[in-house]
Amino acid sequence: MASYSSHNASTTLQSIEANALLGWKSSFDNQTHLSSWTGNSPGRNWLGITCDVSNICLINIGLQGTLQSLNFSLLPNIVTLNISMNSLYGIIPPQIGKLSLWCNSLNNWKLDQFTIFIPSQNHLTGSIPSTVGHFRKLVGLFLHSNELSGNIPQETGNMCNLLYFSLYKNHLTGSIPSTIGNLTKVTRLNLLCNELGGNLPIEMNKLINLETLQLSDNYFTGNLPRNICNGGMLANFSAMNDHFTGPVPTSLKTCTSLIRLRLERNQLTGNIENDFGVYPNLYYIGLSENNFYGHLSPNWAKCNSLTSLLISNNNLSGSIPLELGEATNLHVIDLSSNHFTGEFPKELANLFKLNKLLLSNNLLSGNIPIHIASLKDLDTLELASNNLSGFLVKELSRLPKLRNLNLSQNNFKGNIPVELGQFRVLHTLDLSELAYTKEVDEKCVVYSFRVLALEILFGKHPGDFISSSLSSSDIMVLVMERLDQRLSYPINPIVKKVELIARIVCACLIQKPRSRPTMDQVSKELQKSNSPSMNYVS
Repeated sequence: MASYSSHNASTTLQSIEANALLGWKSSFDNQTHLSSWTGNSPGRNWLGITCDVSNICLINIGLQGTLQSLNFSLLPNIVTLNISMNSLYGIIPPQIGKLSLWCNSLNNWKLDQFTIFIPSQNHLTGSIPSTVGHFRKLVGLFLHSNELSGNIPQETGNMCNLLYFSLYKNHLTGSIPSTIGNLTKVTRLNLLCNELGGNLPIEMNKLINLETLQLSDNYFTGNLPRNICNGGMLANFSAMNDHFTGPVPTSLKTCTSLIRLRLERNQLTGNIENDFGVYPNLYYIGLSENNFYGHLSPNWAKCNSLTSLLISNNNLSGSIPLELGEATNLHVIDLSSNHFTGEFPKELANLFKLNKLLLSNNLLSGNIPIHIASLKDLDTLELASNNLSGFLVKELSRLPKLRNLNLSQNNFKGNIPVELGQFRVLHTLDLSELAYTKEVDEKCVVYSFRVLALEILFGKHPGDFISSSLSSSDIMVLVMERLDQRLSYPINPIVKKVELIARIVCACLIQKPRSRPTMDQVSKELQKSNSPSMNYVS
């Protein structure tokens, strides 16, 4: 008799759950994705449903509809609800809180096991219902990448078992509630890309288990949390594009667990030499556009995993430490727009993985060291607006991947080496304001013209084409074949003008720089609308 009663209760529950899910299905704009949802047994081959309806997983299957038609109170066994990456719209209904309060007086069913709710990457609107505070057992709440608005409800502080709390990329406003301090188990808190503001509540210092804290792209003011890394587990901390002021928290100096730190574009202050320590696991640090001052510490060289060091637009002074050349994993250095003095450290030539070196707008002096030719992966070199002097080194032309070179507004002397016209993939070259104290070899200037002309003709950067060793006639054929396919093929009289430009480009591609036309000759040739070719083209 007891077995029959248990079986009958189970059958009844399955029927209740089936009706709840079928009612939800019937409300969708497109039901074809759930064609397997038929009958009264949700666990039997129903897409995304486990046998006991404890887990509903409908990720990225094209659902279009709302949550309001799902009767949450009829799903007593649910543990996980993952409906991310669909096209769900409307509000998160307040009755969702019944998932943690469900009971049936006849069979004494009681639910207190809902642990994961993931409706992220949809089009949900409205506010976060205060009833989410009923989720006492919830460990993961992922509401990111929706269109939610309003405040973060105080009741979120009741989710005392929460580990993962993700609200990024919404339109949330107001301040972070002080009850956030009750979430002492949370390891990942992501609030970036909202419209939140105000001072951070002091209660955030209680979140000692944080591994990831993302506060970027909001309107927060005041100080960063003082004890942000007291738990010793913080790995990813982002608070850029806000309005934070004051010093860097002292707990960050000894936070050896840090992997990624982004504090750009705030109003933080302090002596950068004293505020940061040695981080063995740190691979990215961004401190640009703040009010830091002092000297750059040689300790950054001891951060063996560091790939990106970005501290531009501050008030740093002194010389660039020679020890920085020991940080051999660096890919990007941006120290531009500070007050660095002294010579360009030749030790930086030891950074063989370096991709970008940005030192413009400082007070650096002396020569560019010839050792810079060792940086075979260098893509961008910006040294503009310094006090660099001496001759421009021809070794710059040995950088095979260099696409952007800016040496403008310095004190170089002598001719510009003709070798600088032999770059293979250079995209931008700025040598402006070098001409009034030195003779400029304009055979190099024609390089920029040929890159620009080919980019217009092809609709993209010409890449290795500019270093082609083909004959002029072969180049001419290839140019016409590689015209931007998004445009219709030119007809007379436009085709003749395109052919003229192509012929001029051919002349500019002559391997010996001294045999190329000057820009004055190029300009005159372009003005001759009846001229079929240039004298330089055989």
